[in-house]
Amino acid sequence: MAPSRNDMILKPHFHKNWQRRVATWFNQPAHKIRRKTSAPKKGDSSAAKLKLATQLTGPVMPIRNIYKKEKARVITEEEKNFKAFASL
Repeated sequence: MAPSRNDMILKPHFHKNWQRRVATWFNQPAHKIRRKTSAPKKGDSSAAKLKLATQLTGPVMPIRNIYKKEKARVITEEEKNFKAFASL
């Protein structure tokens, strides 16, 4: 139940066998242990799966951003005297 007005708890109006319908998470630590034990371990994969697990190559993958460096140049007087706010 959500709190209302002065944070008073409203009457929940539970019906028959409400204990079965209320969702609880009291067994959270046990669920965590179960998830951890069932997770795949290091070295579990077979040689066939390892052979298939390769990085794609070609026009799609891998994506690499290659930038060309511009050579350094001397700043001109016109660039020095440029006023950005005056041009607006």
